Amino acid sequence: MGYPNLEMTRLTSFMSDKKPIILVTNDDDITAKGISVLAEAMQELGEVIVIAPDRPQSGQGHAITINHPIRIKKARFLKMLR
Repeated sequence: MGYPNLEMTRLTSFMSDKKPIILVTNDDDITAKGISVLAEAMQELGEVIVIAPDRPQSGQGHAITINHPIRIKKARFLKMLR
């Protein structure tokens, strides 16, 4: 039998020392003004990772990508973000 309150205290202390990872995404594209404004505003709260398409993809959330692979490449459109 453990001490749940002690374990929860340790976990809470560990979590409060770390900043969260914040994912910012959209379906407009990586150069849309809104995504850069949001990502910049979130910098104070944690580590920001931006994932967005290279061109507008509105409505593609309902698409099926069986025949077209999804490719990912790292880009640095915003200096302060990875």
